[in-house]
Parts: sequence; C-alpha cells; structure tokens
Amino acid sequence: MAELLVLVPNTVRASIARCVVDKKGWYDWLQDQLGEYPFTIIFSSISFIAFTALLWQLTFVLGGTDASPPTPSLNQLVGLLGGLAGWSLGIAWSPFTPAEETRFRRITRVVSAFLGGYLLSKAEGFFDGVLFTSTDDVVPAAWERVGIFLAAFMLGLLVTFVHRLYAFQRAGTKLVRVPAQLAGQVEAFIQQSTPQK
Repeated sequence: MAELLVLVPNTVRASIARCVVDKKGWYDWLQDQLGEYPFTIIFSSISFIAFTALLWQLTFVLGGTDASPPTPSLNQLVGLLGGLAGWSLGIAWSPFTPAEETRFRRITRVVSAFLGGYLLSKAEGFFDGVLFTSTDDVVPAAWERVGIFLAAFMLGLLVTFVHRLYAFQRAGTKLVRVPAQLAGQVEAFIQQSTPQK
C-alpha cells in the first residue's frame, strides 16, 4: 500500500489517528512510541547504559586496591559532576520551543561570560597546582579524575541532546504515515482543524 508522509500539527494528530485505520507494522509502532528515529534513541540508550557501567567500574579500578575508601567516592563525585554539567549543556543545546531557546541563549551568554572571564583566569593557578607537581610532573590521580569528568560530561551531553532532539516532538508537529488514497482527505481535515490566524 502506498503511503505519504504528512506534516501534521500535534493538536490534530489524535483526530487523524481516529480517522485513518491502517494496519501498523512493528517499526510504525516503534515510531509512535519513540519518535521518528526510534533506533537512534534505542542505540544511544543502550550505549549510555554500557558506557555508564564502564565508567562506574573505572571509578573503583582507578581508586586502587589499597587506597583509602574515599578515593572511589571522590571519583564517583567527579563523574556525577561531569554528568550533571553535560546534562545541563545538553538541555541548553536542544530547546523545545522558541521561548526556551531565547531563555537558554540568555543564560548561556551569562554563564559563558562568567566561565570565560573571571573563573578561567582564577582557575589556571588552581589547575596548575592540582594537575602538576612543583617539578612539572603530572599527578596521575588528578588526570584520571579529569578523564572521568570529561567522559561523564560527554555521556550526559550526548544522551540528553539525542533524546531531546529525536525522542520528543519539536515545534508542535510530527510526520505521520497516511495511506496515499486518504492523503487528500487528511490535508483537508488539517486545514479545517488548524486555527486561522
């Protein structure tokens, strides 16, 4: 059966679903549940779980076997902070509405001005003291925590960005599969149901 993809406002989508009786396949069901790109969501979720488990294991391994108990906890705290920072940036990079985009743009400007100016100038001395010894040798434990932070940051950023971009509907519209013989009726129904400005 030939089908067309029609861009449908979400306010009208439920009505069309009641009007169009079509036998759906498993991929259509996945699209209804997860959005237009279900395998992107599925594979990014599986990857997130796998990489999070690996990162969690690394927090213990990098803590050492004879290390004091706070070392793995400190590694986990660094990973948690990195994940939260990535999650925040992922939300800011994938707004749902134009109003949210404007709000995030203003917040991003303020935060980047603070990070780029004051904090970065003060942090350089701190990082030199933490990441390097007085003889310019590296501190392995500190660099391991930097790696944990960056890995958790990227995980949080990517999974948030991908899910907000692909799993949730954007701009109040969705592509809907419509049998070709009903396309004209659906388009007329959309025009009748969409409020005129």
